Amino acid sequence: QMQQLNEEQMEEVKKRIHKSASFQRVFKGADGKLVLDEIDSMSSYNANTFDPDPYISAYKAGQRSIAIVIHNIINQDVKEAEKLIGKV
Repeated sequence: QMQQLNEEQMEEVKKRIHKSASFQRVFKGADGKLVLDEIDSMSSYNANTFDPDPYISAYKAGQRSIAIVIHNIINQDVKEAEKLIGKV
């Protein structure tokens, strides 16, 4: 059973759903996929970020984390989230 959300929490959930839907509109189209591929390439999204130098390793991990966040946001199931909060 899902816990009842207070008004502030509900607003936060709605903001996250809106953000995910916006990211999906931007990145799911042809141009967006091209841009996302470029972000993935620049951030070493599909690569190992290890380097013997811990500072370089940390730098690469920081770059990669941006691509991870973008992918996580665009992979959210917006329709399912809306159903859960009773928006649909």
